[in-house]
Parts: sequence; C-alpha cells; structure tokens
Amino acid sequence: MASIDEFLERDAFLMMQGRLIELMLRHDMPRFDKTFDERLADGLDDPRLQQYRELAVLFFLRDELFNAILPKIKRRLSFVAPREMRTEQLPARGRIDWSRTMALNMQTLPGEPPLQVQTRQRRRHFATPENVLTVATLLEYQAAAQHILDSEVAHDYAQGLRHPLNEIIDACVRELAFPQFASLMGEATMVLEQRSEQSLANLEVQVVANLLPGRNSAYNDLLIWRKKLASLNLLERQNIAASQPMLGADPDQADFLYQYWLFYELLDLLQRRTCLTSWDAAEATALFVWGNGENQRQYILRHDRTIRHHWQNAPGVRPDLYISHAVRQEVRDGTKLIWHEPGFVLDAKYYKPRDSSRAPASTVKRMIADLRLTGERQGALLFAFQRGASAPKILANQPIDPGEYEPDTTNAPLLMNKPLYRVTPDGPAAQRGAPDEMVAVWRVWPRLGNESATEQTLITLLDEAHAALRERIEPRCHGIFLDALSVRERNGLADRYGLVLDNKDDLLICPKPHIGLWRTDLVSRTQHCCRDARVCHIVGQTQARPPVRPPRSAEDLLRELQHIFEQAGDGELDSEAINTIAQQVEGLTRRFAEIAGAYKRIDVYY
Repeated sequence: MASIDEFLERDAFLMMQGRLIELMLRHDMPRFDKTFDERLADGLDDPRLQQYRELAVLFFLRDELFNAILPKIKRRLSFVAPREMRTEQLPARGRIDWSRTMALNMQTLPGEPPLQVQTRQRRRHFATPENVLTVATLLEYQAAAQHILDSEVAHDYAQGLRHPLNEIIDACVRELAFPQFASLMGEATMVLEQRSEQSLANLEVQVVANLLPGRNSAYNDLLIWRKKLASLNLLERQNIAASQPMLGADPDQADFLYQYWLFYELLDLLQRRTCLTSWDAAEATALFVWGNGENQRQYILRHDRTIRHHWQNAPGVRPDLYISHAVRQEVRDGTKLIWHEPGFVLDAKYYKPRDSSRAPASTVKRMIADLRLTGERQGALLFAFQRGASAPKILANQPIDPGEYEPDTTNAPLLMNKPLYRVTPDGPAAQRGAPDEMVAVWRVWPRLGNESATEQTLITLLDEAHAALRERIEPRCHGIFLDALSVRERNGLADRYGLVLDNKDDLLICPKPHIGLWRTDLVSRTQHCCRDARVCHIVGQTQARPPVRPPRSAEDLLRELQHIFEQAGDGELDSEAINTIAQQVEGLTRRFAEIAGAYKRIDVYY
C-alpha cells in the first residue's frame, strides 16, 4: 500500500507534467518534443489532468499522422472498381459485348447494323471504408484541436492566436483538400454526426476485415494511431514494471522536470503580468522588468547556464536559474574582468519528501561554495517537498552543534509565501567571509489545485531577488587618507595582494560600497589610485583623478599642488584638463584656508 509520501510525489509528478505540456506548447514547442515521449509505465486516469492529457496527446501524435501515415495512405489509396454493363454510342469506350449487342439489336432493328452497343466497364471510386475512416479521423482530429483552441482563445485571445494548435488545424485543412479525401467529406461528416447507417466502430471493423495478412498497411497504422489517441494517459512515477504505453517525461529525470516547471511557470507569470520583454528559447534566457516606478529594473533570467567564477582550477558553476541585471556594471583591466554587479542564484531540488524542515547539508554547502566561487552574495534553494518538524529532543548534558537544530517551521503551511529559513554568516565569528551572504530555503510544491498559491510564491521570490539587486551603486572614489603619524608606528603594511606599501604619507582607506558596505581596501595613492584596476575600480572612467589630501600646513599645500601637476603630465593640456586642474587647485587652497582659519580674511574667497 502506498504511503502518504508516495501519493504526494505521484501527485506532484503528474501536476508538473500536465502544466509543462501547457507551458511548453505556449513558449517552447521544440522542448516539448524533446521532453515527452511514449514510455512503458503505470498510468493514472485523473480527471483533473484530462485537459493536459488531451493537449499532450494531440501534439505528440501529430508528426506520426502527418509525416508517416497519411503520405503512405495517399501513395496507395484503396479503391473499388466493380464491373458495370453500359449502353454506349459508337465509338464505345468500354469493351463491347457482341452477343448482348446483337441480341438486343435483333429485337429492335432486325437486319440493320447496331447503332448502340453493350459494353463492360470498370469504374474506379474511393468510397471505401478505409478512406472514409481516414477522412473521419482528420475531421475528428481537427475538431478536437479546435475545441481546445477555443478555450485557449477565451482565456487569452492574443495567446490563442499564437498557439501551435493552429498548426494542427491548418494541417488537417490541407490534408482534407486532397481531391479523393474532399469527395468523401460529406459521407465522413454524416458518420461523425451519427446521421449514417455506418459508425466509426463499424468502419474500424470493416478495415480490419479488409487488411491483407502479413502486409504492413498504412491503414493498420491508422488504426493503431486512433487507439493511441483514445487511450494514451500521462504516466505515473512509480517503480513498478508495467506493460501499457503511457505518454510522459522520463521519471528518472524528475529533477530536471522540476527545473523546467519552475522556469516556465516564471516565464508564464512574467508574460501574464506584461513584464516579459523578450524570450530566446534556444538560449533559454528571458529579458523582463520588475518593480514599480523609479524602482523598476530590467533583468535577465537564465536557465541552466554557466556563470563566471573567480578561482583557479576550480569546478564550473551552472545554477538551475540565475537572475541578473540585463546590463551589468563592470570593472575591467583591459579584457580581464575585475568586478561585476552580482546576481541572484536559484537552485531547484526535487528530493523525496522528508520529515525534517532542514535542507540536506550537502545541498546547502554546495550553494555556499557556489556563492564563494562566483562572488555572488545571495541565493535560494527551492525544494518541492520540505516539511516542518519538531526540534529533536536533546539531553540536558549532551553537547549539540547549533547547526543541527531544526529551524522553527513546525507550524509552517505546506504552501507559503516566504522562505522556510535563511542560512547567514554568524556576524562576529565570520571574519573571513562576506557578512551579506545569504542562502534562503524555500518550499515550492507542485500540487494540483494550488496554482494560485504557487504563483504567489513565485511573485514573492521575484520580489526578494529584486530587493537584493535593485540598489545599484556605481564605482566612485571614496578614499579616506590615514593619519601619517599613526601609520609610521607600524611596519610591513601591504595591500590585499601582498604588495608592500612603502610611502606611508600616501596611504588611504578605500571603501567600495558597490561591492558591499563592509568592503574596504588599504591602498596607496602612488601605487594604486587610477593605476591598478584590481583595487581602484574607477580606472578608465572619464575625469578619474587620484584623491587629494587636505593640507594642514603650507608645506602640505605645496606638496599636494605638486602632486596635482605631476598627474597632469608634461604634455600640452586641452581646455578640459586645464579646467579640471584649476578646480582642483581652487578646492585645495580653499580647504587649506578653512583649516588654517584664514578663510574669512582672504578677499579672493568672498
């Protein structure tokens, strides 16, 4: 007897298949052909899946009908050619039966040559049970596609006009225009509308009776095709040997199916909310906007695409889903990437139902490792089955690693619009990591009848990614000079790459809020500023200049003025460079006058 967990998993697998049929046919027809196939498995005749089942079978069988069966039928159409006796004028078209002709002539015109002759003719026609069944099948197939398309148009008119069901209907119309088929449409229509003595069941019996044993007939293939159209169901994910053919995805690839389901649900959500800008099926990337008013940003959603990492000899990182700004801010040293705006990493996991609400340790560790390898800051783990559970009973005298406690999600609903819990650095102790790194553990349960709750969860997930990415800080110089007296008390100072900083008077603290509010570098104005792109991220920017130390004495003022002119170089200066230098000199002297307390006593500053 199946357990509750098995029923949950079966229900989820069927739901994912059903929704993917609808979503892939809307957004990615080639992916449908690659994902769904006929397999031997157990089937579940769930009435909630009837619409998805009909849609899937119509598309799955279309190529077999139009590309294999119908061409063979048209090449070798069945026909009947009974012999008929006809009276003809000379010259006759048929074969003359002289005995009948002379006997009839003796009765009407004895002694005269015959003016009319009796002939035998074979008149071929195609109104056979096989051909009537073929035309009836095309009409039936066309009507089924039109019925589903009408419901799609009623739901979304624009989407219905683009739906690939139109291709099936057009193909049926083209086939029915074949002259021999067109002549039988009236008879086939009467059979379908039950206004004829014949029925589809009787036609099938007659076709079977007329089949020649031992021959591979196209009409036999048509009978098999009709049986599939009526009986194929969506397969059920069970580890039981079965002999009946079912239509569905590979049960062993359920993890990928879960990824596809999430990706196409996001795609469909963005399209329905008119947020989808463009969609590239071949690259599995979608351009979209999210947010309102001034907070609206343009992002790109990627599925199963490698992202850049910054470790040598390290394995690649290929998240299931990845959201980033459509146009990223970057810092480069020539062609070498130094920094780019972070994205939002999402990994989808279709693990079996677990009693624990804590995600598997290896999965969380891998996500943290991926963030470190790529320099990303935030990510989300999306689990299909993740339940709340009570905390373990701990003996009072038994030491326990705090990481082994269950998160407090005991009373969490099975479908919720927030993460189950978050994995974050323990601030004071996490000295070597980035304090803003975070991995959120979500439950996105594919369940029949809860599509609206799933949609709300995905909206919340997009809102969280938007909140993490929307604040865009451009790289700017925020250098703060150090007190040279206190610096001289320490020796052996070096930058983050080990370069010794010799000139203590030129040392600065360089905050980098575009990376994180926590990030600062120790740099040298002489060795780094506007020179080394690894630590100075304004290299290459227009009007980028090293910072100027506020002078506290006339000696400091002269030294800083000398530094300004050294930066200008010995070449001829254009007007823009001259204006920049003049502004720097004016600002420096104003600052000196303010520090020296002489600002109000110097007429030039009034």
